Amino acid sequence: MRIEKVNGFWVPTIDVHLNDWKAGKPFTQNKCLNKFLEYCKTQNHKFKLVLDIGAWCGILADSMSIHCEKIICFEPDALIFKCLQNNIKSKNIKCENIALG
Repeated sequence: MRIEKVNGFWVPTIDVHLNDWKAGKPFTQNKCLNKFLEYCKTQNHKFKLVLDIGAWCGILADSMSIHCEKIICFEPDALIFKCLQNNIKSKNIKCENIALG
């Protein structure tokens, strides 16, 4: 398995949505993410701590980081965790290569 950069994010080449993203379609979680970002903006709200469980490649955490003091991402899959580490730009995001249940 490999990873490649699509729409500015490193993702696994085996992802089922890869062709859609290459065509410029938004990432699957965009609907939820956009609602979160709009809430933070309209309410002028900043979260102290967010846990991103099953963080996948970090797209949500990366976008949410401006509205959070700290984010901890949990991703158990080694290949996807590599994508997560490559994508995270904010210093307020910590990544853990473990599963939670």
